[in-house]
Amino acid sequence: MLDVPTGHLPQRRRPVHAVPLLQGVHDVVGVVALVRYLARGGQPTGTPAARPPTPQQILAERFARGEIDEDEYRKRMDALRTTDPLPPRSDEQTSAAG
Repeated sequence: MLDVPTGHLPQRRRPVHAVPLLQGVHDVVGVVALVRYLARGGQPTGTPAARPPTPQQILAERFARGEIDEDEYRKRMDALRTTDPLPPRSDEQTSAAG
């Protein structure tokens, strides 16, 4: 048998429990996912927010499908380019005047 001085025994380390460690990692991942979700305006990650097509895009699609001919396409595109923006709504006019 080996004689080891009692003052030199290895100290016992505290065990690391996996459950609290994994719970902490889970919480951090959850917070990061929530922040990303809210930063995208409630859209799930990986899904870009869809924008409605512009009138010019709709017109180009109709031309590409053959629904309208080139003359009609050019006439309507010119009309879209020269059209003034929509007038302000009636509630915006009253607040600006008051």
